Amino acid sequence: MEFVETSATAGRPVFERHDREAVWARARAGDRRALSRVLAELQPVILPTARKVLGERYGAEVEDVVQDSLLAVAKALATIESRKALPAYARRTTVRVAMRARRRREREAPFDPAPARSLEMDVRRRRQADALLAVLDEIPTAQAEALIHRVVIGLSLAETAETLGAPQNTIRSRLRSAKLALRAKIIERPELHELLGVGHG
Repeated sequence: MEFVETSATAGRPVFERHDREAVWARARAGDRRALSRVLAELQPVILPTARKVLGERYGAEVEDVVQDSLLAVAKALATIESRKALPAYARRTTVRVAMRARRRREREAPFDPAPARSLEMDVRRRRQADALLAVLDEIPTAQAEALIHRVVIGLSLAETAETLGAPQNTIRSRLRSAKLALRAKIIERPELHELLGVGHG
């Protein structure tokens, strides 16, 4: 059972439709070749997720986060009930692995914002994104995960709820709490005010 590459998917392997379920079943049963194929299909989910959560500041961590995420998915494969649930599981796992990596690095070297006036616009925007991600590292994990999936990754409310396995009302509540916590953390840190455009008062 081999991958078939088409013009629409050139550059990455895909399964023939009738092969997918058989490969999935073999992967869950421990077939290494089938497992490698299943994991290869997750790269377009895991890699951009890792990049978005890590931001430019921790871009060097992307490869390790991707590998750790793939390993975590592989270990959990037998517990995942359906192939359709796999992308959401992989995305959620990657967010958590990337958040742990960020928080570990933040403890080693806390974010130090450069004076905003000295930054060109594109550099300033990247620094703003890094600053917000750094503050996200300081709020409760469940709230941070909801905000990352909804805002950083750009999932809909329904997609975020499905990925995190929680009702939409719960996700709404977490998002509200996350935004309040985020604002409070930013207000507590005057060194971020200029970079993020927070008014003094």
